[in-house]
Amino acid sequence: MAARSPPKARPPKPGHLCGWTGCHRRVHLGFWGCNGHWNALPCEVRAAILRGYQRGRLSEEWREAHKKALAYIAGGKERMRSLNMRGTGIDQPIYKPPKRGTRTC
Repeated sequence: MAARSPPKARPPKPGHLCGWTGCHRRVHLGFWGCNGHWNALPCEVRAAILRGYQRGRLSEEWREAHKKALAYIAGGKERMRSLNMRGTGIDQPIYKPPKRGTRTC
């Protein structure tokens, strides 16, 4: 009986990781992040990201909007950490994606 050859490595999926710090979901190149995290961003930040995206290129405006998104995420984590340090026992995430089909902007 012939020995089995090892399985072929799959080519990496096109795209990139979600822009949300700590999220490991892969998203299409034209997207900033996964659906849940995209909807968790404030409307102003999402609009700035969309304005700054130019097909195939990331403009300086996009980079600035991305920095705003990261600052928003970091601020939420700091708020969460301060709540937990007070001993309130709150360990639920602050950000909850809206229900499917709900318009947020």
